[in-house]
Order: sequence, then C-alpha cells, then structure tokens
Amino acid sequence: MKIEKNLIDFIEENLGNLDEGTSILFICDSFTLKDAVNLCGLITLNFLEQGGGCIIVGTILPFSMIFDYIENRFVPESLPLIQKGLEEGRSYYIDAVSKDYFQEAPAGFKGASIIDNNPNRIIYEIHLLRDQIKKSFIDIPVMISYQNFSSSIIDFGSESVLKMYRKLTANVKLNGDLINGVVNRDLHDAQVINTLIHFSDFVLELCSEEKGGMKQPYMQILKSPILEPNRTYLQQSYAYLLSDNNFFKIHSQAPDFNELKRNISHDENGALLIYDTEYLITPLNTYLVLFKELEKNLGIKEYRELVKNFGKSLGFEIINLLKSKYNIEGNELLERAINYFLIQGWGKLIKREGSLESGRLQLSFLSTLAHNYGAADHPVCVMGEGILSAMLEGTTGNKWNCRETNCIAIGDELCVFEAKVEK
Repeated sequence: MKIEKNLIDFIEENLGNLDEGTSILFICDSFTLKDAVNLCGLITLNFLEQGGGCIIVGTILPFSMIFDYIENRFVPESLPLIQKGLEEGRSYYIDAVSKDYFQEAPAGFKGASIIDNNPNRIIYEIHLLRDQIKKSFIDIPVMISYQNFSSSIIDFGSESVLKMYRKLTANVKLNGDLINGVVNRDLHDAQVINTLIHFSDFVLELCSEEKGGMKQPYMQILKSPILEPNRTYLQQSYAYLLSDNNFFKIHSQAPDFNELKRNISHDENGALLIYDTEYLITPLNTYLVLFKELEKNLGIKEYRELVKNFGKSLGFEIINLLKSKYNIEGNELLERAINYFLIQGWGKLIKREGSLESGRLQLSFLSTLAHNYGAADHPVCVMGEGILSAMLEGTTGNKWNCRETNCIAIGDELCVFEAKVEK
C-alpha cells in the first residue's frame, strides 16, 4: 500500500506526491505556532483517513486532552477517525508529558503510551510501536507526527534533539515511513533551525507581518524535493487560510489593486472613473436590500433569471474592458477579470481547480455578499453565477453553465461554483 496524497493542495503542489521515506518540517514563529501545530495535525489525520498508520509524539499535550483538542480544532468526523485508529492498533499516542507533570496519569487507554520524557526513550518507543503496527498491518506506511520539537529542545538541549531528529529521519528513509513536526524559530539559534532544515526533505515556514496595526500570517517554501528551474517562485511569500479541514493559499491581489488605484480619477462633474468607465461607490448593504426585495417581490425563479442576466452583463463588460486595454487572452484574461471584480470588495478567490482546456472549472470564494447575507435556505450568489459564466464565455468563445453548489449563507465554509462548457 502506498499513500500518494496528503490532501492539501498547496503542499502536494510543492512537495509532490508523498513518497516512501519523507520528512516534512513546519517552521513557525510564536504568532503562527497554533497554525503550524494544526497543519501538522491535519496532515496526520488525512494520512490516517487514507488508511495509513500514525504515531503521534505529544511533548506538550497529555493524552487525556487529545480528544478535546481534536474536537475543538478539526471537523467532527476527525474524532471517530482517530478513536477508530487507536482501537484498531493502527495509531498510537506517545504521552511524554503526563508522567512528569500530572499526579494522576491517565491509564488504561488503548493506544496510549505514557513514558519518561527523554530522547532515547522516545526513539525506543517509536520503534516499538512501529513494529506493532507493521505486525498487524504489514503493507501500510506509518507517519510519525512530532507535534513540537521546540519543547524537546528546551527540555533536552539542541544537541540531543538534533541527534534524535537525525536518527528519526534516517530511520524513516530506511523503513519507507514519513515524519512531520513543528519547530518555533523564535526560541532557537539560527544554527539549530538550519540544521533541522538540512535534515528535512520539505520545509514550510509560517511567519507573520504587521500591517496597519494587525498581524497577517504568511508562508513560504524553504526547501522542496522539486528542483526544476521553473520552481524559482517557491521562495515567494503567500498569505494563507487554515480552516478546520483544509489549508488554502490566498493569491495576492496587490499588483491588480495598485493598478486599479493608478487608473482611478474624477471628472469635472464629480463622477468616479476607473479605466475611463464611470463607477458608483455604495455600501454592501445596498445590494443586500435590493436583492432581498427583488426575491421577495418577484419570486425565486424570476428573481434568479433577472439577477443572473444582470451578472452576465457585468461579466461581459469587465472582459471587454480588459481585452481593449491590455490585449490579453486565455488564462491571464480570466484571472485578471476575476481579480478586477473581486478587488472592488466582492471577496477573495481561495481555490481554482480544473482548466479552460478541459471545459470544467471549480472556483471557491470567500464571498462578502454571502458572508453578510444572513442565514439562507438556498445559495445566494446568483449574480456571481452570471458574472463567471460571462467571463468564461468572453474568454473562450464558448457558452458555459455556472452553478453555485456551496454557499457561505447556507452554512458552507466557502462559496463554490461549478462551471462547464455547454454542449
């Protein structure tokens, strides 16, 4: 058995498929520590969900708190998943906290090993538990999830932990297993961090910047097995969104926004012009009131047809404007058109799957309209359906059918649009 995917698109794109004998390290600062630990846990849960085995090394969290942690940080389906893994003997939790710091150490839990907190014992226990998993599940790969190397460095010193990490990475190479872990760079010398990077196959750094009095988390790839020359963009920083069941890269819109600002002007009558086209700035609530009143008075069917056609008119207008100004086409035209619409305040594009060439696309958005709409019993981004179908038609010359399948207003995490060429 071989698990090829970690189910997190951004990491798969830059790590490649999970291969036998892979070490994954997440470097964070104190502000992004929780995100790094959650991301490490999410990969482990995804690995377990696909049938792999896992050994979690807890150097901060006692086993008695693991179920509360999973329940609070991840989707509800994750809790029975790890409970099942523990019951089957496919996953284990090494508790290196309870024995030293809790007077009443939990006992009798299947899958939990409460041990003395020292490097040699941790390595011994990992080897022992890996052998137990392999006896019952011969063909499955095993992931070792070391939740926080920083706490071990504080407990044992950097030299001991670096030796331990070298042994662990050597063993996963030898046995065809995987290891992931977290380290907080705020707590350690650069030499320690650089050594950990040297031993690892894939390194993702989570960091933060202060902008406008608020901290914005960012990430960048520091090391990847993918070595092609066209991967120079790996060093770029990206904003990200970490939800309870996925991790998204948020595409930067800064270049489009700066260009938009350069093309804003007012004429002598007070009209606002962008690219020589007149605009009105109005509160978002204007659209909410308008759309809700139209739906109430027209009925859902007539309302949808009216607003979708309105959206198509806007979509064609944006496409034609960009075509005339920049003489661009294809994917570049579509991307610029979507960004041009979104940076006016309509939200953010989180994820794009499929291609123009295949005739199928799935686009996932954080929609400000849906976010502020209030609870609804049906998807509310009907204008977005019209805008996207017109943009796709204007880009490719083919008619597209675009339908919103998920919507924030009905409780979904994102607004998702499925688009395909009409035959």
